[in-house]
Amino acid sequence: YPKHKTDMVFSLPESVTKIEASAFNQNKHIKTVIFNENLVEICDYAFKECDNLGSISLPDSVKKIGKEAFLTCDSLTSAHLGCVEEIGREAFRYTNIKILTIPKTLKKMDIQAFMFNDALTSVTIEEGVEEISSQAFAHCISLEDVSIPDSVTSIASNAFFGTKLKQFDDALYIGEKLLSCTAIG
Repeated sequence: YPKHKTDMVFSLPESVTKIEASAFNQNKHIKTVIFNENLVEICDYAFKECDNLGSISLPDSVKKIGKEAFLTCDSLTSAHLGCVEEIGREAFRYTNIKILTIPKTLKKMDIQAFMFNDALTSVTIEEGVEEISSQAFAHCISLEDVSIPDSVTSIASNAFFGTKLKQFDDALYIGEKLLSCTAIG
């Protein structure tokens, strides 16, 4: 997508199944992207530093979000992740998503996926998700409410470091509830 274009809304053509690496990288004008129902993958850096992108609603067809795909999208306050199966490293780092639901379809979340998301206050992880990656929500300084289902069997090191959640040595508390997981760091 040419950087000189000043369109604020972009509708993805029905024929597009993959948004290639860096396709919209550093586009300062785009505020809204209308994704089509045939889209399967958003590649690395696709929307990196799109400062005015305000929200995304991914169709259920999207299975993979690449590394740093939405990194430093400062205006991104809302993200519907559809039925995504894989979220790459730092995919949503430095965004301002306020409330987030991790879909039950998620099989892999790479490290630091939502790190430094200052506006994030609440995360719901749906039943079916098994792992929370290292530093996934680290330094989300406003995060105080997390719903973790019984299907989660592993919380990697520092997954919630620097949040409002209580963490003592090898124990992580949400409210007064102690989580029992195979790994907490």
